[in-house]
Amino acid sequence: MDPSLSPPLQRLVTTLSKLDLTSQEIAEVIWLAARTDGDIITLDTEAQPVPEPVTTQVEQDLSSPPSSDSEPPLPNEAQAEIVPAPAEQRASLALPPNYKPIPVPDAPAISQALQLARSLRPLARRVAIGLPTILDEEATVDRIAETGIWQPVLKPEAELWLDVALVFDKSPSMCLWQRLGIDLHRLLSHYGEFRDVRVWLLRSDATGKLNLTARNGTVHKPSEILTGDRRRLVVVVSDCVSPAWHNGKMRELIATWSAKLPTVVFHVFPERLWSRTALARSITVELQGRQAGLPSNNLKPVVRSVWDQERLKASLKQADVRLPVVSLEKDALSNWAKVVAGDRSFRTLGIVWDAQPQIVRNSQQSSALSTSVLRDRIDSFLLTSSPISRQLAGLLASAPVITLPIARLIKQSMLPEASAVHMAEVFMSGLLKVSGSQVPTFENAERVAYELVDDEVRDRLQAGSLVIDALTVLEAVSRYVAQGLGKSVSEFKALLRSPATGKTTAETEFLSAFATVTAKILRGLGDEFEAIAHQIQPLELAPSERSFPPLETFQFIDAQLEGVEIESSTESPFPPLETQEVEVITIVLEDGTLGTEIRWQLLEYEVATIERRTDPPQTGFFRNIFRREDQRSQWVIRKQRQQRVCLWIERLTSGVDLEMVLILGRSFVMGSPENEPERLSSEGSQHEVSLPPFMMGRYPVTQAQWRAVASLPRINRELDPSPSEFKGDKRPVEGMSWYDAVEFCERLSAYTGREYRLPTEAEWEYACRAGTATPFHFGETITSDLANYDGSITYNNGPKGKESKRTTPVDQFRVANAFGLCDMHGNVFEWCQDHWHESYEGAPIDGSAWLTDQEDAHRVIRGGSWGLDPRYCRSAYRNYYSPDIRYFNIGFRVVCSAPRTL
Repeated sequence: MDPSLSPPLQRLVTTLSKLDLTSQEIAEVIWLAARTDGDIITLDTEAQPVPEPVTTQVEQDLSSPPSSDSEPPLPNEAQAEIVPAPAEQRASLALPPNYKPIPVPDAPAISQALQLARSLRPLARRVAIGLPTILDEEATVDRIAETGIWQPVLKPEAELWLDVALVFDKSPSMCLWQRLGIDLHRLLSHYGEFRDVRVWLLRSDATGKLNLTARNGTVHKPSEILTGDRRRLVVVVSDCVSPAWHNGKMRELIATWSAKLPTVVFHVFPERLWSRTALARSITVELQGRQAGLPSNNLKPVVRSVWDQERLKASLKQADVRLPVVSLEKDALSNWAKVVAGDRSFRTLGIVWDAQPQIVRNSQQSSALSTSVLRDRIDSFLLTSSPISRQLAGLLASAPVITLPIARLIKQSMLPEASAVHMAEVFMSGLLKVSGSQVPTFENAERVAYELVDDEVRDRLQAGSLVIDALTVLEAVSRYVAQGLGKSVSEFKALLRSPATGKTTAETEFLSAFATVTAKILRGLGDEFEAIAHQIQPLELAPSERSFPPLETFQFIDAQLEGVEIESSTESPFPPLETQEVEVITIVLEDGTLGTEIRWQLLEYEVATIERRTDPPQTGFFRNIFRREDQRSQWVIRKQRQQRVCLWIERLTSGVDLEMVLILGRSFVMGSPENEPERLSSEGSQHEVSLPPFMMGRYPVTQAQWRAVASLPRINRELDPSPSEFKGDKRPVEGMSWYDAVEFCERLSAYTGREYRLPTEAEWEYACRAGTATPFHFGETITSDLANYDGSITYNNGPKGKESKRTTPVDQFRVANAFGLCDMHGNVFEWCQDHWHESYEGAPIDGSAWLTDQEDAHRVIRGGSWGLDPRYCRSAYRNYYSPDIRYFNIGFRVVCSAPRTL
């Protein structure tokens, strides 16, 4: 290598020498590099915002935190803040300077990129440009064949029809959509449908003016997008809630483009949430194109509501802005692409932007909201938000401190089906506030801490939540924060007990606030967590709650009583003093001794539901050919790994354990409704039953567990160690009588010191339903892909399956109900405590066993079995057998009382 070359040229030569390129290819690379002006695009899905100036990388522009120049909005109010800015400085959960947030990459925002790319194919046409200079071989051959003249036919060069100006709204609320910007750029540029995709950014300066900037930060005029041959799409990505969308500035900017080019807003929210944005003040219409590539303002609007007809006529007489608005869904994108391509048979959703400018207020968060305002805000969120958003809010309410990385951590680990839409619903609900005096900026978005506006919000959001979920969130957040502070979990928990030992004043203040909120959360989980909360922060009693009144000073006169003779007949006003011996016991609570009787484990499992999926009705020419009943439908299995419960493992022998699941006590409706298919009269009438918490075996008792307990000393009767017809350690034991099952429970109780028994009929049905009211906990029907029964017979037009003709190992299907219990439908019937009754008339409503005076009365069995129809596997189905019968399709599972209410 020539030593006289500069270092950059030396690196270039070294790099090129490693590539197998021709001289022409090298020349093309250098030519292309000279025209890109150094704007190199890199896409790193793990990229995180850093406190550095804007660079030329797309990720740093699209994923950088929001600016403090403008405030993000609350979707249901005319203001533009994700959470209100703090009004005063106070002790808070603001993260100390030595805290280093651990990156938590966001999940992909576009999960079906290929399907979305296919919906854009109408825009991927090619057009001819320039003079004909390329040999058209097919046309040349046709001419020679027709005329006999050997003369070439030339054609012009063809290139892709459109390029894209991708304009990303950089208002503060868009910080939740960083990953969407990266994925959208990849979608538009990686499938070869557009000749060029260039990223632009919309920012607001200190005066509120909108500035259009390139990736390198230079400011450009909006009219620059109109330069060139105007074969260009303008795609604005926004949530439409920033002040610019309300005060008319965004309308003026977009009007510049929509008058000359096809312009569209890719809305980050689904259509159901558009009413909470600035678009709600405009006329919602359907837009239709009469030819390809029309500017948006030239599209024909058609009102969706007859009430908007007069308003639309009035707006069309003015200089209105017609703007397609598209959610990132396959059908919506496809319709919009066909409208841009000139297909008159399709329409796309949009607005006629006639709304008058509105000044957006910039609110400061108050020290305390009024009770009525706070409750209205909570009620509004609970009534209007999606179920997943409410569930996510309940999980975040269990976090002592909330940051964007912590929210992503909780979402990904405990609620993977949640998306950025659900996070936005929570952060823009008005139920969160910035902790302390922090102000969100581009540099500190990952560090800004949020907290609930009031403790009542936490109580309302956590209502009905599982205690185990709250404990899981507390543990995950504690681990994450400890890692950010550079400490182990044990060190961090020790610091919570003594926050004053923090390294700095800021760290001490943060630890104190963290401990306070953690103690509040623990106390809200129940009295059994009071001792743990007291270790973190002792409860300070109000003066009225103290055991003794405050000491006061009294003035008095000292006097002495001299002997007075009292007649014996006079009774003393005071009883004689007596001596009583007492025993004093001192109880010392040591750390870690609380709740050592039962050591719970966290069980995570997969829940399955069966749903009917119907193909959408035909459109266009074929829409009238097929009747509604001819539309194809099919049952599909939907699985989710999201549930968590408390699990207790009882060790029987080496390698043989009994897994017990904690089931929280609640009320439920027992029995089946009269309209349930193939219902029996013995399943009614429906009645409400309230049960205390209990623990139930995760599976039916297996043959390995049976042998282990059968080898224990006899209580009342002998047990056959191998009664089953179908052998296998993991198969459920069958072929034992009701009396044998009771003997099993008695031996197990004597061995463990815990009272094990058969479940009551109410406990069994409550555990099987797991909060559902459908015939099966899977849904309206059942499939042999999820349970062991005679699958050759169907239920409620369900799918036809297979027949196993024998028991299957427990948990063979790897799914459970919402309580974590497996094999509740099919495999083997299960014995219950109750005596048989023909109906529920007079049945207990407290979940206890319904017994009679007859010792040899028939006992209830539940759950169906491997050889029976699916109707006998329903949650409400009940039958009976004599307690001394042994049959190869009857097994059982055990229950025991919960040690405490969780």
